[in-house]
Amino acid sequence: MHAAKGCALLARDAIGQDPDAILRVVLALLKVLAVPRTEEALATSSLREAKIECRAGCNACCHQNVEVSIPEAILVALQVADPADPRRASILETTDAVAGLGLAERIRTGRPCPLLVDGRCSVYDNRPLLCRATLSSDAKGCYDALHGRGTAAIYPIAQFVAAADRDALRGICKDIGLQYDNVELVRTVAAILRDPTTVVRWAGREDVFEPAQAVVRNPAKAKRTT
Repeated sequence: MHAAKGCALLARDAIGQDPDAILRVVLALLKVLAVPRTEEALATSSLREAKIECRAGCNACCHQNVEVSIPEAILVALQVADPADPRRASILETTDAVAGLGLAERIRTGRPCPLLVDGRCSVYDNRPLLCRATLSSDAKGCYDALHGRGTAAIYPIAQFVAAADRDALRGICKDIGLQYDNVELVRTVAAILRDPTTVVRWAGREDVFEPAQAVVRNPAKAKRTT
């Protein structure tokens, strides 16, 4: 993301010390810069001719922690901000149920992402960059891997692309003076639901979110596919 440095400088000049302006600008950069870049790269790379079996309703990969930038987590949290949203209870319950579990233990709980509704991602349009880039050539292999049988065949180049754009967004946050750690998606969304002031304090340049320690990007040890 070659324009990241320039965007950070422009954003810093435009927003000054206003937390509301900071939040608007950073989320706009995610929506109009990072996400389109990732989608374009995935569409124009060698993956264009690759065999990809991921389809709507296929969600084996949605049983793991997802490492995201803080703006990505905030964007998802905004979608479940309504106190009447039924997803909120599931998010909080899942967060408490998997707290302190290791990577393998988290998967063995069998708990899917609480943002899944009827087997489909309920925040699909605003799903994280790494979710967009988790692409497999063998859907059955993903489900087998989820249950400890074999390995999932994923395309690492897709995740490299998404991680690069995510880290460019984190770099913008760093240049603006914001906390720029990677965080775990569901845990961070739950933290925002429990205390919405965390978003305001983050935009006010406080370090308020727990950094991700280690996350699983695939439902089991993944077999790389070309």
